[in-house]
Amino acid sequence: SNQAASIAIVLTAALLVITVVQQRIINKRKFTTVTGKGNRPRQVPLRNLRWPFTIIALAYFAVAVILPMLALLTASMQATPFVASIPQLFETGALSFAKLGDVLGSHDFQLALRNSVLVAIFAAAAGTTLSFIASYVRYRTKSRGGQLIELIAMTPLAVPAIVMGIGLLWTWLLLPVPVYGTLAILAIACVAVFLPQGYRGISASMLQMDQDLEDSAVMLGARRAKAIISVTLPLMRVGITSSFLLFLMLSMRELSASIFLFTSNTRILSILVFDNFDNGQSQAAAAVSVLYIVVIAVLAVIAQKVGANRKLDTIK
Repeated sequence: SNQAASIAIVLTAALLVITVVQQRIINKRKFTTVTGKGNRPRQVPLRNLRWPFTIIALAYFAVAVILPMLALLTASMQATPFVASIPQLFETGALSFAKLGDVLGSHDFQLALRNSVLVAIFAAAAGTTLSFIASYVRYRTKSRGGQLIELIAMTPLAVPAIVMGIGLLWTWLLLPVPVYGTLAILAIACVAVFLPQGYRGISASMLQMDQDLEDSAVMLGARRAKAIISVTLPLMRVGITSSFLLFLMLSMRELSASIFLFTSNTRILSILVFDNFDNGQSQAAAAVSVLYIVVIAVLAVIAQKVGANRKLDTIK
C-alpha cells in the first residue's frame, strides 16, 4: 500500500502540472458557441468513405460487444458448467434459462440491485451538483480559488481507484462518523473516482455558453441565483443531464474502490459478480453479468432517449 500511495503521489504531481498548462491554454482561447444568435450543427459528408467506416465500426462492435455478450449469455444458460465442444451447445437440453431465473429471484441479486441503484442515484446527484458548482466557480467567477478547485476536481485522474478505495477506507475508519458499512461510503467513493469526468462534461457546456446571457438577466434586475436558475441551468440542461447519466452508469459499474468498502449488507452488482467468480461459481457470475448488462443497457437507452428529446427541444 505504501508503494501504491507513492506512485499515486507522483501521478498526482504530474497531473497538476498538466492541468496548469491546460488552464493557460484555455484562458487564451474562446470556446463560446451558445450565444444569442441562432446556430445549427453541420454534418460532414463522408462520401466514398461511408461504407469503409461503417464496416470498420460494425466489425469493432461485433468483436468488442456482440461476441463477449453472446459468450456470457451462453455461459449463463449452460446446463453443465463445462462444455467439451461448441456443437455440444446445440444439443437438446444443453441450454436453459433456469440459472437466470434462479439468480433473478435470489435475495443476493435483489439486494445488490437495490444497493446499486441507490448508490448510483445518490452519486449521480451529488457528483453532478459538485461538478456544476466547481465549474461555475472556475469559469464564471473571479475567485482566486477557482484554479485550486479545478486541480482538486481533476486529481482523481492521477490516483488509481483501488488506491482511492484504500484511502477512503482508512479515512472513514478513523473519523468518528458512522459512514463505513453504509451505502453512503460507496456513493462517496463513486463521486471521488468519477468527479473528473462529470466536471469536464459540465465545464465543456459552460465554456460553450456566453456569460453575457446570464449577465443580461442580472442587468434587467434578476438576482444572480435567479439568473442561474432561469438562464444558465436551462441552457446547460443537455450537458447537466448527460453528466448525470454518465455518473449514473459509471457508478453502476464501479468495482475497484468499492471492493474495500462494502459489507455483506452493502454489496452492489459489480461486487456480486466478483464474489461469485472468486468463489468458483463461474456460471452464477455469468448469469449475474447478463442481468447486470440488461440494467446498464436500460440506463443507456434512457440516456439516448433523453439526449434525443433534448436535441429536439434545442432545435425547436
